[in-house]
Amino acid sequence: MRKSLDAQAELDGRDYLLTFARRPTRKAGHGPAFQRQELRRRWHEEAKSPWLYDAHKGITVVYEDPKSARLKAEYVRG
Repeated sequence: MRKSLDAQAELDGRDYLLTFARRPTRKAGHGPAFQRQELRRRWHEEAKSPWLYDAHKGITVVYEDPKSARLKAEYVRG
Protein backbone atom coordinates (compact mmCIF):
# COMPACT_ATOMS: atom_id res chain seq x y z
CA MET A 1 0.00 0.00 0.00
CA ARG A 2 1.62 3.22 -1.10
CA LYS A 3 -0.09 6.56 -0.68
CA SER A 4 1.29 9.87 -1.77
CA LEU A 5 1.30 12.42 1.02
CA ASP A 6 1.99 16.11 1.19
CA ALA A 7 3.55 16.27 4.64
CA GLN A 8 6.66 18.00 5.83
CA ALA A 9 8.63 17.73 9.07
CA GLU A 10 11.65 19.37 10.61
CA LEU A 11 14.23 17.24 12.42
CA ASP A 12 17.55 18.51 13.70
CA GLY A 13 17.18 21.72 11.72
CA ARG A 14 16.56 19.95 8.42
CA ASP A 15 13.31 19.75 6.47
CA TYR A 16 12.03 16.39 5.24
CA LEU A 17 9.20 15.77 2.80
CA LEU A 18 7.18 12.61 3.43
CA THR A 19 6.46 11.14 0.02
CA PHE A 20 4.72 7.88 0.92
CA ALA A 21 3.40 5.89 3.85
CA ARG A 22 3.11 2.18 4.36
CA ARG A 23 0.48 0.14 6.11
CA PRO A 24 1.02 -0.05 9.90
CA THR A 25 2.29 -3.34 11.24
CA ARG A 26 1.51 -5.19 14.45
CA LYS A 27 4.89 -6.87 14.59
CA ALA A 28 7.21 -3.87 14.66
CA GLY A 29 10.79 -4.85 15.28
CA HIS A 30 10.35 -8.45 14.21
CA GLY A 31 10.55 -8.19 10.42
CA PRO A 32 13.29 -9.45 8.14
CA ALA A 33 15.10 -6.09 8.12
CA PHE A 34 15.60 -6.38 11.88
CA GLN A 35 16.72 -9.98 11.57
CA ARG A 36 19.43 -8.91 9.11
CA GLN A 37 20.23 -5.86 11.27
CA GLU A 38 19.77 -3.48 8.33
CA LEU A 39 17.96 -0.94 10.48
CA ARG A 40 19.57 0.81 13.42
CA ARG A 41 17.15 1.97 16.13
CA ARG A 42 17.74 5.43 17.56
CA TRP A 43 15.94 7.71 19.99
CA HIS A 44 15.16 11.39 19.37
CA GLU A 45 15.17 12.93 22.85
CA GLU A 46 13.38 16.17 22.00
CA ALA A 47 10.57 14.45 20.05
CA LYS A 48 10.49 11.51 22.49
CA SER A 49 10.23 9.17 19.52
CA PRO A 50 12.15 6.17 18.26
CA TRP A 51 13.40 6.15 14.71
CA LEU A 52 15.21 3.76 12.46
CA TYR A 53 17.92 4.38 9.92
CA ASP A 54 19.09 2.13 7.12
CA ALA A 55 22.45 3.55 6.03
CA HIS A 56 22.68 1.23 3.04
CA LYS A 57 19.37 2.41 1.55
CA GLY A 58 19.36 5.91 3.07
CA ILE A 59 15.91 5.35 4.61
CA THR A 60 14.69 6.92 7.86
CA VAL A 61 11.54 5.63 9.58
CA VAL A 62 9.92 7.50 12.47
CA TYR A 63 7.28 5.65 14.49
CA GLU A 64 5.62 5.41 17.88
CA ASP A 65 6.24 2.61 20.34
CA PRO A 66 4.72 2.00 23.80
CA LYS A 67 7.37 4.15 25.52
CA SER A 68 6.93 7.16 23.21
CA ALA A 69 3.13 6.91 23.35
CA ARG A 70 3.25 6.82 27.17
CA LEU A 71 5.58 9.82 27.38
CA LYS A 72 3.39 11.84 25.02
CA ALA A 73 0.23 10.91 26.92
CA GLU A 74 1.87 12.02 30.17
CA TYR A 75 2.84 15.31 28.55
CA VAL A 76 -0.72 15.95 27.34
CA ARG A 77 -2.17 15.14 30.77
CA GLY A 78 0.29 17.62 32.28
